[in-house]
Amino acid sequence: MFAHDTVQTPLLGNGLAIYGGDSNEVADNVVRDTLTAAAGVAISTRFNPVPFSGTTVAERNTLIRTGGWEPNWNTSFGAIWVFSDTSAITTPVIIRDTKILDSTYEGLLISGGLEVDGLRIEDTVIENTGSFGVATRAPGKRYFANTVLSGVQDNQAWYWPEDEGGNYGLFEALPEVCEVTSVVHGVWPGGFNAQVTLKNTGDEAVEGWELGWHLDSGESVAKHWSADVAQDGDRVSASNLSWNRVVEPGQSVTFGYTGRTNDADVTAPDAFTMDGIPCQAG
Repeated sequence: MFAHDTVQTPLLGNGLAIYGGDSNEVADNVVRDTLTAAAGVAISTRFNPVPFSGTTVAERNTLIRTGGWEPNWNTSFGAIWVFSDTSAITTPVIIRDTKILDSTYEGLLISGGLEVDGLRIEDTVIENTGSFGVATRAPGKRYFANTVLSGVQDNQAWYWPEDEGGNYGLFEALPEVCEVTSVVHGVWPGGFNAQVTLKNTGDEAVEGWELGWHLDSGESVAKHWSADVAQDGDRVSASNLSWNRVVEPGQSVTFGYTGRTNDADVTAPDAFTMDGIPCQAG
């Protein structure tokens, strides 16, 4: 088991890697900023390992700016890389409750000349990739449920995956469920003040939300209110508090933050996602 670890800037090695074995688990980890020849999480039969048995689970992991280029192979590695190299992977592998954000290359890469059969991806967000959102290049069946892809350069399916419903950006078009209005109210030397309003434009109540966006170079969040706000590189995320968790159709919720800046001019961001789904600009 790999659990509650943070891995940053690995070079010539994957962030977290499982090579064969029984009943593995990769849970509640953060991997960010992989470099050359590195995936964020690798599940693999490279190096002729003990065969997989039992169920391998990767869940509640966050992968930020992961995946890398392997110059010796002249190929890319995905943020998550499932690789059937020296033997097939035919025991269950489950990837769920995962955030794959701003990947260098593929969000999810399934490759190798042998079967990858019984792979299941559930409740996962793949947002902004340098190449394909999902690339399936190994034979076998894999199943997707409640997975959202946005900001990706298409998908690649040499072996088409199975649709178990709720898969936006992969089997179904992304829905229009949110609108975000972002306003910069004031700028002063070294700082600024911003307000963000999220409106539910869908037909169902939003029960728990997380907005994601990017700030310009040299900008960072300082203080915030009416939401939990965190920043990683230029990426910012804001999630609900207990009292504004539910947003009914047609209703809105507003939060704000003060920021630091190196520039005299600050432009309000206009590209937001809610739980991986792009929002219209208000």
